[in-house]
Amino acid sequence: MDIEKNFIRLIKYNNYPNTLFYNNYNNIIQNTYHKIYNIVNKTIIFNNIKYIKNNIYYEFNLYHIKYKDRNDLVLILQNIIESDNYFKKNKKIIILKNVSYNLQLQNIFKKLIENNNHVIFIILTKKHNNIIEAIRSRFLCIRIPNISYYDKYKLLNKLSVKNISVQDYIKNKHNSIEYIYYLNNIDTLKDRNIFTNISNFIFKKIYEEKNLKNIIQDIKKLSYILVSINIQNNIFFKYLIYYIINDITIVYKNKIKSIKLITDIEYNLLTSYYKMIQYEYMFLNLYNIIKT
Repeated sequence: MDIEKNFIRLIKYNNYPNTLFYNNYNNIIQNTYHKIYNIVNKTIIFNNIKYIKNNIYYEFNLYHIKYKDRNDLVLILQNIIESDNYFKKNKKIIILKNVSYNLQLQNIFKKLIENNNHVIFIILTKKHNNIIEAIRSRFLCIRIPNISYYDKYKLLNKLSVKNISVQDYIKNKHNSIEYIYYLNNIDTLKDRNIFTNISNFIFKKIYEEKNLKNIIQDIKKLSYILVSINIQNNIFFKYLIYYIINDITIVYKNKIKSIKLITDIEYNLLTSYYKMIQYEYMFLNLYNIIKT
């Protein structure tokens, strides 16, 4: 890819600008920094925040960082910025991956970026508009085009434990590489059983429980479990919708309302740092819809 080749040329110089990659950014770090440098990653855990550190950069995946942990995140970033740089020839590099539109958090990033010219920031996000203009204006913004279906298929078979059949790939070719890889993963059958058991549990609670106080407690417990195991939302919601569509006791109009609610929540989860609230909201409203 020309973008990767050009970025490799750029990062060979010490003073390249802050860079924002958006759209299909999945392998940009592995295909650039790892081709130039001998990198050995070390995983660091501080309270609830896990990040990657090596001799070239620090990488934070914001998808796994909850909004309530933002103060710890800022503390870690400030400590990295203020610490001595043992690799004097190179600037420090901080990579922020899966940055979503959260105004308060982005305003914090904006101040850190403005006040620390000795650090190179790299932002990876799905949508250009996820990033506020005050940050975008300080970055070199690069859109990475979507990978072709053929190249995606080759990459998936390279990454996967077992080859994906052409028929299975064609059914899911419009989905992301992570999604298709997950479907084909060796543990998928086990995970499908988990999704099925969770779906059974949800509907059992919705139908059989009479006490609203108990229902709310169960919803809180279930939401906590879903956040804790870092469940694949797109696949879980697929199973949830399957149950709703095939349940003959739910009237048609309530099926439509339930499916719309689930799709709205799936979208909200992409931009929310406090995911437990989204799950609780969804389960409580599902109860209200199905019980009417």
